[in-house]
Amino acid sequence: QGSYALVDRRRMAALLAGTSFGALAALGAGGARAANECGTGAVVTCTSAGNPYSNGISYSNFGAPETVNLQSGVAVTPNSGVTGVSLSGILTGAQTVNSDAGVTIEATGDNAGGIRASSTSDAISVTSASVITNGNSTLLHGAQAIDASTSGSGTAGNITIDASKGVGLLETFGTTSQAVQAQSSGGAID
Repeated sequence: QGSYALVDRRRMAALLAGTSFGALAALGAGGARAANECGTGAVVTCTSAGNPYSNGISYSNFGAPETVNLQSGVAVTPNSGVTGVSLSGILTGAQTVNSDAGVTIEATGDNAGGIRASSTSDAISVTSASVITNGNSTLLHGAQAIDASTSGSGTAGNITIDASKGVGLLETFGTTSQAVQAQSSGGAID
């Protein structure tokens, strides 16, 4: 069992390294690139003016923290197969998603997650209200209501998830879909 875990960790490290280098090449020297649905900067706030966010809310950054705040009244209902809120950090920088009470996220289609946050080396924090996914998971990061993963270690690898904001709930409908999936290479998951 122990050697099997070691092999899995090595494979995961190789996969993450390959993914990181590919993402770095895609980003180039320009720094953060995002779809900017809610503006630009290290802290952005999404309002109901952007409803229904049919392409989802997506931010990807290089070497910087990012916080995406969703104000009450935001309704993210992306096109089929599109993740509702996606936040991806490469190298340093904590990644944070904050949903106020009264926010709803409903993703449909196979592998479309509700909230997906990832970092190659730092902490993740997700606070959410109502998240619903309706689709099958056929990939590692599939139709989870909340999916958080980091390669960080120690406190830089911590993942904090609070899904009790307001009266919302996490619901998933589909084969092998999950309410919450969290994976850290060396930090605590709370």
